[in-house]
Amino acid sequence: MSIRGGSVPVWGGSCIASLEWGKGHTKIILTLGRVGHVNMSHGTFCAYRHPPPVHNVLSLTSSRGSPVDNTGTRSTTSDSGDKHRTCTAQVFLQDPPHASLATVKMTWKRSPVGGVLFVVLACLSYLFGTMYVVTPWFPLMLVRPTWYRWVVDHLIAWYWYFLVALLELVYGIKVRITGDSIRPGERTLLVMNHRTRLDWMFLWMYLIRRGQLSNEKIILKNELRKVPGVGWGLETGCFLFITRRWEEDEKILKKVLDYLASIGHRTQLLLFPEGTDFTEYTRKRSDAYAEKSNLPKYEYVLHPRTKGFVYITEKLIKEHNLDAIHDITVGYPNGKAQREADLLAGRFPEEVHFQVRRHPLHTLPTSPGQLEQWCTTLWAQKELQLKEFYQKKKFPDTNVLEGGTSGDPLRELKMRALLWLSVPFFLTVILVVPYLMATSTSFLISAVVICAFYIVQRAVFGGAEHFQIDLYNALHKT
Repeated sequence: MSIRGGSVPVWGGSCIASLEWGKGHTKIILTLGRVGHVNMSHGTFCAYRHPPPVHNVLSLTSSRGSPVDNTGTRSTTSDSGDKHRTCTAQVFLQDPPHASLATVKMTWKRSPVGGVLFVVLACLSYLFGTMYVVTPWFPLMLVRPTWYRWVVDHLIAWYWYFLVALLELVYGIKVRITGDSIRPGERTLLVMNHRTRLDWMFLWMYLIRRGQLSNEKIILKNELRKVPGVGWGLETGCFLFITRRWEEDEKILKKVLDYLASIGHRTQLLLFPEGTDFTEYTRKRSDAYAEKSNLPKYEYVLHPRTKGFVYITEKLIKEHNLDAIHDITVGYPNGKAQREADLLAGRFPEEVHFQVRRHPLHTLPTSPGQLEQWCTTLWAQKELQLKEFYQKKKFPDTNVLEGGTSGDPLRELKMRALLWLSVPFFLTVILVVPYLMATSTSFLISAVVICAFYIVQRAVFGGAEHFQIDLYNALHKT
């Protein structure tokens, strides 16, 4: 396993670092130009595959007269019996003779300061955006439910553009896309491996280039509706929150999918068949299931839970609401944000890679047993894809979008315009709303009323999505 540090800026020179990780040893290599103060994007090199029990610490120190004072390579090796163990290398470089020892510094973007800033901006923009950008459109649902859904979906998508703008333009995350696109207006089921808890957020970087972000709906854990600010927005967007109790989840899936179909929504539904993100704990559970079921053990994916996939696919096919399934494989070649705490700590991935394969409706099986086998085979293929990906650090070069370009000049222009416009808009919302709350009694009262509205409808109906659907069914469905 090899994790590269990439090119690091150095005053008066350059530094290239890589961390090589083998079964029995760990080695960090630094190739340095002229020695000076080093300012790295990561102050500490950390490589880990799974949560580790201990740390191994390696230190490299340059001194006057050593080869590293000009141009050279230094390396050190530490024994490590556990290939899943975290190994940390703290690097210290000494300036020319007159200077003292300088420690490697992190930039603010890749530190807890940058991480907390991102999370605060994300939560406040979603909270205030839901309250004062989306909620005022609720009356439209009473007279034109299709228009209401279109307006709200596009406003929520614009918020997602804001997060993508932060991730790409501010935090410098790169995206590389290979494979197929989602055709305009296509009704599709997106099935994706669940490498981290935040894959759904990074998928927006693909959808703004090769999909329709405003048409996306995500099947999420019910706990996410409780996230401050974000929960109300996801409910208003009519996302599908599941409890992992099939008797309840089947009713939820049917209710929301029937509503979307009845208003003619061109849904792009995101499903994670694995049911949870890939960690050491979930991998062991998947291995135990594989051993019990006489299935192969996987190193890069979890065995999929096919019941929900089969139900959704079969329902959409029977009701003529599916045009294709898009098989999406995500990989993180240089670091990842496994969970929300990683974002708070500023541990953003450097790159996100997507490999997408489109399976048209006429190629899909129709019976439950065949659909289950189809999904199982798909995940076996993902295991091989990801094994090759982590060896080569990229997916095969098929219909590649390097550096995040859309490939279509007009679409690229629109995408960039929305990204840049979303930043001043939502920053204004974040600044103006608290100011008006503090200076205007009537505005503060409106904020209390809106908050009470969301709290009451969750208590009575179970969430804004259920309130919208029940109201629609009562007024418009015969």
